[in-house]
Amino acid sequence: PTSSVLKEIPLNSVQAGDFVWRTGHTAVVEKFDAAANRLYIFHASTGSGPLENQIRYANYSGSGTFTRAYRYIGPGTEGLPQ
Repeated sequence: PTSSVLKEIPLNSVQAGDFVWRTGHTAVVEKFDAAANRLYIFHASTGSGPLENQIRYANYSGSGTFTRAYRYIGPGTEGLPQ
């Protein structure tokens, strides 16, 4: 994806709040544990049923199957690490 408020970053440098992407799926990073090489995310798993069944928590070895990572750099991020 291309956006003026998202900056592509290396998968191994993701932080809480960053987005990870692969074709057909996007997730929000909770954390990346570099020492354990584990990625922890929240993601949508279905578009139907009760809301509590639509959002899932998962973790993967390394970056899992995600191929790209992005950080929001738009309004409200002035002064934050980019």
